[in-house]
Amino acid sequence: MQTRTANALACITFTLIGGCKWDEPIGTTGTGGETTTTTEGGSGGTSQGGTGQVGGTGGTGGSGTTGGTSSTGGTMPAGGAGGTGGSPGCPPITLGITDMARNIVVDSTHVYWTHGENTSPVRVPICGGSPPEPLAEETGSSGSYLVVDDNYVYWAASGNGGSVYRVAKTGGARELLAQDAGSGLTQSATHLYWAGAVFTDSWHYTIERWPKLGGPVETIVPDSFAPRPTGSLAVDDMYLYWLEGFGSSNVYRVPVDGSADPEWISWGDGIPEAFTADDTFVYWVSDFNGSKGYRAPKTGGNSQVIFAVSGYTLSIAVDGGYAYTSIGKYLPDPSSKTGIFRVPTSGGPVEWVVENQISPYGMAFDPLYMYFTNNSGQAPVWQIPKP
Repeated sequence: MQTRTANALACITFTLIGGCKWDEPIGTTGTGGETTTTTEGGSGGTSQGGTGQVGGTGGTGGSGTTGGTSSTGGTMPAGGAGGTGGSPGCPPITLGITDMARNIVVDSTHVYWTHGENTSPVRVPICGGSPPEPLAEETGSSGSYLVVDDNYVYWAASGNGGSVYRVAKTGGARELLAQDAGSGLTQSATHLYWAGAVFTDSWHYTIERWPKLGGPVETIVPDSFAPRPTGSLAVDDMYLYWLEGFGSSNVYRVPVDGSADPEWISWGDGIPEAFTADDTFVYWVSDFNGSKGYRAPKTGGNSQVIFAVSGYTLSIAVDGGYAYTSIGKYLPDPSSKTGIFRVPTSGGPVEWVVENQISPYGMAFDPLYMYFTNNSGQAPVWQIPKP
C-alpha cells in the first residue's frame, strides 16, 4: 500500500467560510514546522509545513510561523493565527494520501478512513504527524462504510458479496463478523446494523444486527420485505432508518429489534445516493438531471427539498445546524463545481466550504475541525478548520 503525507498533485482552491482562501499546490511536508501546544493565549504552533494550530485559552493567540519549503515544489502558506480564545487557524492539513479514500470517522485522538487499496482501514493522529497506519492485514478488497466505538473499528468491505469486520482501534488481527453483508453500516451503543445481500436466482436483501458483546446475527427485516438500502443506515434508540429506490427515493423505518413490520415514512424524486439523520429528521440526496437534497420527519410526513444544484452528489452529513454535501462534476453542465457545500438543515442558500477537489466523498466533524476524503486514485485526505 502506498501512503504519503502529501504529494504534488494539483492546484486546489480552498474557501473556508469566514476567512481564508488559497490556490495552493499540494507539496510534501515543509521542513522546520515543529508541532507545539500553547496555553494562556500563546502563539498558535505550526505543524506539517506551517499549519497554524489552535491558540490557547485566554488572550488572543499569536501568529504561527511560516512553514518550510516543500521538497516537491510549492511553499506552504504561513501558519494561521491562533484566534482569540483558541479558535482554529488556517491553512488546511493533508492527513495522508491513499487510493480511492471513502468513508471517514474521527474520535478524540485519531482520524480513520477506508479506501480502495485493501480491506483494512487506516488511521492517523488528529493534526497529522505520521503516515496513514493500516489497522489490519490486507486482503485486496475495497473498504467502504465504517464506524468506531471506544474499543473497535468496524467496517464493511466489497468482494464475495461483501463482508463486515472489526479490529481493535490500536490495530491487530481482524475479526470477520458477517459475510454477504455490508451494504450500509451503522451502530447503536449495543448493536451493529448492516444490510445483507445474497444472490441465488436473484438478489435477496435483508437487514441484520449483531450484539457487540457477542452472539448470533439477528434478522430484523426479512427478505420478503427488504428493499435494497441505498447509502448508509441510521439508527436511534427506537428505530432503524434506511433509503431505497430507483427513479424515486423511499424512506423506511423499523423498530431496532425487528418487533414490528417496517413502515414507509417519506419519499422524494431521483436516484437515491446517500443518507443520514439527526435527532428529528432524516436527510438524503438524489440525482436526476442535477442533484437535490431532502429532509423528512423521522416520525413520517412530506419531504422538503433543502437544496437543488447542478452536480453529482456523493455523500451527505449533518453538523451544527447545517447539512454538508460532497459533489462531483456533472458532465452535461460545464459550469458545475466539485467540492463540498453546506446549507442550513431547514434549507437555504448554498455556501461552498471547499472547491475544485478531485472527487470529494466522506465527511466527519469534531468540535474544531472538518475532515474529508477524495475518492480517486492516490488522492489527499484533508483536515480543515471547521466553518
